[in-house]
Amino acid sequence: MRSLWQDSEDNLHSLFHAFTSDPSPAPPGTCAGALTSAHAFSGDGGLTWTRAATPPFGNVVALSGGASLVVATRERPKLVLDAARTPVALFTGASALQTCPPASCCNCKVFGWSFTLAQETNLTTAGARL
Repeated sequence: MRSLWQDSEDNLHSLFHAFTSDPSPAPPGTCAGALTSAHAFSGDGGLTWTRAATPPFGNVVALSGGASLVVATRERPKLVLDAARTPVALFTGASALQTCPPASCCNCKVFGWSFTLAQETNLTTAGARL
């Protein structure tokens, strides 16, 4: 599992936790749509990096059966790659969405419990969302 990897065209990629201290655009305490991640890539061996405009994953997770789960935060991204160096699964530490004071969602994690979240990916080296 990794959060830094080299794709089949030898570009470097990194996934990392990102957040904002700004309040969520969703109603207080719901956190839907809060910033949780970022993706950066380098085509020159890591000398220069570009941050992708779209976060690679969010805090609304699609579940089997069509339901979804909203979490307060997702941290410590780790990827599982296939033999072609394509991400096939993502593991993150997630904080359950608990009732918390109206504040940025990254602050909600101190009011509840955390768990490891495993998710199949359709992440591409172009930075598509999961």
